[in-house]
Amino acid sequence: MKVFAKILLLFTSLLTVQAIEGQTTESAWNYPTHPGTNEWSKLETKKEKMDICQIPDQKLSKMSTDTLIKTCFSYPLLPDIFFYDNLKVGFESKLRTFNGFKELILRKDVGASLIKFYKKMEPNLSNKADLGDPNSTFKFVFVELLLAHPSLIVNLTENQKKEILKETLKKYNCKKEKPEVFSILNQKTSLLIMYLYTIKEKSISPDLNNPNDNLTLFEKQVIYPGDSIASLIIEKTKRSIN
Repeated sequence: MKVFAKILLLFTSLLTVQAIEGQTTESAWNYPTHPGTNEWSKLETKKEKMDICQIPDQKLSKMSTDTLIKTCFSYPLLPDIFFYDNLKVGFESKLRTFNGFKELILRKDVGASLIKFYKKMEPNLSNKADLGDPNSTFKFVFVELLLAHPSLIVNLTENQKKEILKETLKKYNCKKEKPEVFSILNQKTSLLIMYLYTIKEKSISPDLNNPNDNLTLFEKQVIYPGDSIASLIIEKTKRSIN
């Protein structure tokens, strides 16, 4: 719970910075309210919070994919995924209930735009409490969970997959060098992308009949699969991109 409180504080600070900067063509859409404001504190139910954060249809249809990506990853309720025992289940709930994500998944250029967005993210924070920084550690979790989502992967070209693998491996190595900033959670989402893009498609698969199988737990719940499997994933990724 303490971890979630810190994440929520960081996310609230980021949203405040975006609201101050105002709305431009390249900026994320400013939500009517967000955690930390008087307006937000007056909302009594989760449904009220969900409803007020929905993007108006007229704005949503005209929003560029680049802007929509920024808007989705600034969604005030996105940190709620850390309340779930299963991170993927939590993320799926946001894909189902937020109209921004629903629209984003349908965009034909989402792959190219998300790759561009991901490349601009740099895991070079000196402190994970850098308030308002779009490269904050929790932001990587959100973006990498989407990159690992089947509805996105199925529409990627082989070249796009290779491009994502290269970038993910680069970011994973940077995270490993800064364990005081990037926890094992941040490493797991990078590993998940590399697993789904390489091993899952081309060689070994989880034993779906064994609920305690390490790969099954990793794929379904993003539970760390162990050092040996992590090493195998890294090795397969290196071979795939060379």
